[in-house]
Amino acid sequence: MQEQTPLHRLTAAGSSLILDDTLCEHVGSLFEYVDRHYNHGNHTYLLAHNLVTSHYLSGAVRFPVDFEVYRRYEEVPEWETCVAKHFPDETIPKKDKARSAFHKRVAPFLLQDPEFVKQHKLFCTKIEIAQLLIDQAIERGLGFSTVLVDGDRTDGKTQPSPSTSLHIASPSLPTK
Repeated sequence: MQEQTPLHRLTAAGSSLILDDTLCEHVGSLFEYVDRHYNHGNHTYLLAHNLVTSHYLSGAVRFPVDFEVYRRYEEVPEWETCVAKHFPDETIPKKDKARSAFHKRVAPFLLQDPEFVKQHKLFCTKIEIAQLLIDQAIERGLGFSTVLVDGDRTDGKTQPSPSTSLHIASPSLPTK
């Protein structure tokens, strides 16, 4: 795409990388990495893939760059399975606040299990995935000086916060 559009693209100073996470809803759970994810638009939990995507914007040139699948923390190290192994007589709470408190209480014990620790290290937050996508765009030679990130709230408020932009000042970024 870059080779086909040099006359239509702006310099890196006028170009942006846009990062966003999106839910791809499913009706069944037969797909790998499908899980319940919070939808801030209507305050529900959807059965979906949660993709973190990157898109390039430079004047009239716009195209998708890459994506990574976000997986909830509890899914990556098989948290529930490990909890059942170490705490067989306890029930994992369903409500967020109680589940979070339970998580904090059992975490020190789970982190002593070498198998759990190996899996725990594989988890990536959406911020870490975003950084990976930025690095991949730079490695592909995309010139941009601004990264735009949506500012969706997940605190239950009805008003979304504004998008956030991050200006990149790095001599390692290509100019075209």
